[in-house]
Amino acid sequence: MTALQERGARAAEAGEFTRRAFEHGRLSLEQAEGIAALIAARTSAAIDQARRLVAGELGREVEALQIAVGDLRAEIEANLDFPRTSPRET
Repeated sequence: MTALQERGARAAEAGEFTRRAFEHGRLSLEQAEGIAALIAARTSAAIDQARRLVAGELGREVEALQIAVGDLRAEIEANLDFPRTSPRET
């Protein structure tokens, strides 16, 4: 037993640092899952995909889609509230 263990220290459990980083807002769920995928990756394609998760690429793509959908919703609502009239109607 080491001197640190004699004083109450313990070895970290598998994934403990990643879990703590996620719990404290240092990593997103996507990034935490990417780390797990990176550890489990067996092919270069799996490694590349896991790296993209860790880098947050999926989250950025989802955020861009959310913004686009929000913009489209606002346009639809504006057209419902203020319909355009054709030149013949005026």
